[in-house]
Amino acid sequence: MEKLIEILFRQAWLFLIIWTILYGYILKSKLKKFILEKPTLKKGYEDYHKGLIFHVNIPWIIMGIGSLIGLTDSPFEYAYPQLMNPIVLVYHASILILLLLFIRWIYFKNGAKFIEKHPGIIQITTFNKIKNATAKQIKAFLSIIILYVFFTLTYAWVQEVPSFITN
Repeated sequence: MEKLIEILFRQAWLFLIIWTILYGYILKSKLKKFILEKPTLKKGYEDYHKGLIFHVNIPWIIMGIGSLIGLTDSPFEYAYPQLMNPIVLVYHASILILLLLFIRWIYFKNGAKFIEKHPGIIQITTFNKIKNATAKQIKAFLSIIILYVFFTLTYAWVQEVPSFITN
């Protein structure tokens, strides 16, 4: 049983890739009704789906490379960049770069407007009502995500490394 748990932890990256792809296809199936309503938006929905699957999997692929070639022993190591493991640093850099690209797209390349024009991509539930997010709401939500990622990455650098990671 212990060996099975070890294998599952070492392959966490693979489960994350599968989960991301599964989520992408669930979202794609939910968006079919919106494509039927506005077939002219089909290419935009397809481009969004491809971009989602590709970009979100980049950190998991890096984690997989680190695991497969033996640069890490556990997915927990990715929470401790201060140990200066090169693959962990690449992993953190990929998250930062993806966030910067997302910020650029949403704020400066009309990504928020794109999402607003493509109903169903981001929806908000309030008082049992589901509404499509506006560009303004998307930008506000991204501001919260930026703060969350900033604090999470900062904490990763300053937290104490537990002994089970360094042994």
